[in-house]
Amino acid sequence: MRTSKTGRGIATAAGRLVARAAFEDLNLASLLIYTNANNRASRRVAEKIGAVLMKIKPEKDGRFCAVYELKPEDLRLEQ
Repeated sequence: MRTSKTGRGIATAAGRLVARAAFEDLNLASLLIYTNANNRASRRVAEKIGAVLMKIKPEKDGRFCAVYELKPEDLRLEQ
């Protein structure tokens, strides 16, 4: 997301829409969300929609990835 557009709830709303479609239309049991462990904004979006941090894992390039899981019963539709 462009820096000038952050802080407006756009990414959170988009995350909720994608998750709802995955659960309702595709009948998925859960979603895994991967973000750069240092990207606090992306991690906060995952947390705001109800995802739970499962682990921080190293990548081959030396960076670390935060892995979140979101289940239908944990999806927060409101803030």
